[in-house]
Amino acid sequence: MNGMRKRYYLSFDMEDPLHREAEALIAGLDCKQRTQRMVETLLAEDHFAHMEKVVREAIREEISNVRPATENGPREESSGDVSLNGLPDSLIHALDDI
Repeated sequence: MNGMRKRYYLSFDMEDPLHREAEALIAGLDCKQRTQRMVETLLAEDHFAHMEKVVREAIREEISNVRPATENGPREESSGDVSLNGLPDSLIHALDDI
C-alpha cells in the first residue's frame, strides 16, 4: 500500500448548528491540513474514550475495596492505603448507577 490513498467524502446538514460549525472549521483549513486535523481529532477522541474507561474501572475497583461504615465507627478499608474519609457520599456512590 505504498503511496496508496483512500478517500472519504463528508456531507454536512447545514440546518444543524453543529454541522455548520464543523463545516466552518474545516473550510478554514488548507486542503493539506484537513486530513491531518481529522486524523488527530479522531485519534484524540478514541484515546480519550479509552482513558475514561480505564479511569472508571480503576475507580470502581478502588471503591469495591472499601468496606461500608459500621454503626460504631468510621468506614474501614479492606486493603491498601485508600481512604474515602471526608469524601461526600454522592461522590463515593457516583459510579453505582453506571
